[in-house]
Amino acid sequence: SLSLKGCGLPGRGRSEGGMNNGLHSVQAWHHQAGYNMTKAQTSQLAAEVKCDVVRKAHNEAGEANLGMYKEVTDSLEKKVQSSHNILGALRWRAETLGVAIASARRSLAKLEAAFLAKEAPLRLCNWHMEERKRRPRRELVRDTVEDHLDEERAVILEAQRKIGDAVRRTRALIADLEAKMQEVRQDIDNKVQAVGIDEMCLRTTNASFRTVLNHTERQASAGRNIKYSKWRRPDDHPVIRDGRNNELVRERRVAYLVSSTEQQEETANSICDEQDRLMAACARSVEDAGARLEQAVQVRLKENEKMRGRLDAELKETEAKIDDTMNTIAETRFQITALEEPVDLANICGSWRHRRVDPERISDPVSTRLSDHQTAAIKARRELVLHQQSIHSKLQHLHECRDHLAEDIADKLTAHNIDSTCLATRCGQGMREGLYEGDYFAPPIRSEYLDPVPEAATNALAARDDLHAVRESLRAGSSASSVQSAPRSEFSVGPPGGDARSPLQRRPTTFAGAHTPLGAPSATPSGASTPVSIRSGRGVAFADAVGAPLHGGVTPPSAARSRSSQASNCSGGAGWGGTG
Repeated sequence: SLSLKGCGLPGRGRSEGGMNNGLHSVQAWHHQAGYNMTKAQTSQLAAEVKCDVVRKAHNEAGEANLGMYKEVTDSLEKKVQSSHNILGALRWRAETLGVAIASARRSLAKLEAAFLAKEAPLRLCNWHMEERKRRPRRELVRDTVEDHLDEERAVILEAQRKIGDAVRRTRALIADLEAKMQEVRQDIDNKVQAVGIDEMCLRTTNASFRTVLNHTERQASAGRNIKYSKWRRPDDHPVIRDGRNNELVRERRVAYLVSSTEQQEETANSICDEQDRLMAACARSVEDAGARLEQAVQVRLKENEKMRGRLDAELKETEAKIDDTMNTIAETRFQITALEEPVDLANICGSWRHRRVDPERISDPVSTRLSDHQTAAIKARRELVLHQQSIHSKLQHLHECRDHLAEDIADKLTAHNIDSTCLATRCGQGMREGLYEGDYFAPPIRSEYLDPVPEAATNALAARDDLHAVRESLRAGSSASSVQSAPRSEFSVGPPGGDARSPLQRRPTTFAGAHTPLGAPSATPSGASTPVSIRSGRGVAFADAVGAPLHGGVTPPSAARSRSSQASNCSGGAGWGGTG
């Protein structure tokens, strides 16, 4: 009975099997075996059904997993491609915006240069008006020259006002463009960071997808047909809809940024074109006013010229002394200009030596000698300036003595020389800054928006070599061919392949019919430089003021300084007379 209980069969009484001494019957034995087999078959069937359910769940989970892998991969690839397209558009817009900013800066530099260019004619006009106020009382008449001077001054001031307004507008435009450039660059940085993360996620997802796919394919090779799951959230699902809307807003924001940037670029280009036309119109108006003034001055000179026929005999001796004094003034000025070279050298060497690394940037004997050289040159130049002022006073005394000889004629000659000086200056024979005030060392004008040129220092040194060659050749009285043999650069003196003399040397110093007494033949050979007298109109008086070449082919310091200022601008010098 114990074995029957273990098999789950109902036990039988001992009364029935007692006679058999504890042995079961054959029927019970068959019944027990059949019961066990039936129970095993039932368990096997239940296990098989459960395994089928589990395998189906495995397949569904695998298909869903692979399908979601594909959905994630597709969305990441689409996101990365969209981000790259957006980055391409933003980078292209950043490049075009940079071009627009550079164009606006060049336009601003041109405007500032045009504004500063009006200072010289305005200063010349004011100086001429002041000089004409100094005419003798009998010469203070309201002639056509006065009318044209007022007209020219008004035209120049109006041009400066317009250009000044354009400068302010251009600066505001550059500020707006730079702000937009900052916004575009910030957006590019954000997009680059985001696309980097998305690409990293895409690479990681692809690696994980291949691992899971290989594992799933091994299971499929065992007799299961695995298909990618098409399960996904519906398009109208709130999460899908919000993500799609967010991406659309992102793309629209970029499109708006690109569109607004393009509009600003078009506005900047139109403003730059308008300002170019404004500068051209202002330049034409100033040139036309100057041409009308020159014509009026020439008419006035011809009227005054008719009253100067009997001056040479009475003032011959005084003129000789005036010529000698003016030659001395010109030579002194040339020496003053020659002292600018060591000052520029000290500034350049100091600037270059300041770039040394910290262990080497010390105050050594070279720095001391450079400073001493610069100080000595500045002191010598100051002494020459004092001598120049003193000799100017001596020249004024000579003029006063000559005025006493013929006061009436001298008054007319004074007016004539004032107008002659103005006309000669306007014709390019010596206009420079500080002409009336006596400022011989006006600093060079710079513009802060100029694109830095990598070879600017080399060009500046080459220009200085050319300038030094010109000075040496002129001091030695050599021919122009020696100057032409010097290496040329962007700032070389003289026209390319042409006459190497300065424009002041190539230009005659006399006016046609303006410097020879009536009826007297000219004693000056054709092409020679004739000193122009401040009283007779034949000589050197206004040659000093305008910087025209004097006897011996001496180059006026104003012309040499104008060329030297170009080289100092390019080399980054500290300015005239400074220590850097």
